[in-house]
Amino acid sequence: MGDKTRMMNPEVRGSEADLKEAQWAETSEWWREPTSPEDSQTIKTIRAKLQSGKTIKLNMGAGVQKYEGYIGVDIDPNMPAADLIHDLTEPLLLPDECVSHIHCCHMLEHMTRWDALSALTEWRRLLCKDGILWGFVPDGEEVARMFLESMGPEGDEWTHRKMTQMMLGGNSWDHTVGMTQSHHMLYDQWTLRSILYDSGFSLVQVDKQSVARFDQRLAFYAIKRQGPAAFLEEPKWKYSTEEEGDE
Repeated sequence: MGDKTRMMNPEVRGSEADLKEAQWAETSEWWREPTSPEDSQTIKTIRAKLQSGKTIKLNMGAGVQKYEGYIGVDIDPNMPAADLIHDLTEPLLLPDECVSHIHCCHMLEHMTRWDALSALTEWRRLLCKDGILWGFVPDGEEVARMFLESMGPEGDEWTHRKMTQMMLGGNSWDHTVGMTQSHHMLYDQWTLRSILYDSGFSLVQVDKQSVARFDQRLAFYAIKRQGPAAFLEEPKWKYSTEEEGDE
């Protein structure tokens, strides 16, 4: 289930899917090969752990945040915490259930919902039973509230700017940071739970955290358990075309 087609629709079967499965199995054997002088220390570490039956921990979209025991994965080779250079919209060529923990801090909002769903489904594949996915995204509800307040009589330009950055990304005010710093999603508690359930996680917790005035975030924890995936129903929005007071 390594390619995007199978991630988005794990029920796909047939000759085309079987061929892709075979290609995936063939290309994913890199971690079994003997270590060569050209391999990075990260590759050597992954090989050694997996060959000994141990699991690894991954920090997805690591950026500048290093965590002890975690291998940092990032598309930008200039990021100080990037141990493994990889585009997270593509599958990681690693075997099933080889990861115990996946951390993801302020990265999901940089993906479209469909890319995020695909990535989360792939991460669930990598996690072992009872493996943990945890991380943070901006709290869309609080950001929207503060954005609107910044436009009122008691508002200020600095808050307006910071909330715009939290909604749209750093490139909304600073063109020098590049388009990789743009945001494609803004999550509230419901939408974050929904995408975690939809990607196959069965135990999900989402908490609002106010770390500082300009750090309003949602902390999420999801555990991979065996069994059928749970799904949230679509919200029931109520609209009325009748004038107030009409019978």
